[in-house]
Amino acid sequence: VKYQAANQDTYENVKVNVEGKLRKKLFSGEAKFNGKIIVDGITLDYSNYPLTFTKKGSGVLDFIKDGSFNTYGSIIISNSFDNMTIMIDKNGEWSSEDGWLISAPCSNIKEAAAISNLLFKRSNPEINIK
Repeated sequence: VKYQAANQDTYENVKVNVEGKLRKKLFSGEAKFNGKIIVDGITLDYSNYPLTFTKKGSGVLDFIKDGSFNTYGSIIISNSFDNMTIMIDKNGEWSSEDGWLISAPCSNIKEAAAISNLLFKRSNPEINIK
């Protein structure tokens, strides 16, 4: 579900596919993902270089398009990568006031907000989606 943080009346269902492998470092808790994350038809390809996650499960979704470096947003994942929230950047920033999020897997706005809040407790405890 893609939704606006402060306006949960504005949301839509989107498709998210994750294809690849997540490798975790045993003692540090950091992880690296090689593969593709496909978000609503946009492919973020980490086949040739890994997407790195902190021990709290957060990472930056950088990608190269038309020869230039871009940022789609930030991502927070659960330990086993079975839940995720993406904070979509707008002009290089994200705000809990008007920012857009994608949470997966879920089928409605209530589930999406619950996933986001669960993952934010882990990496950004000051953010709470209502």
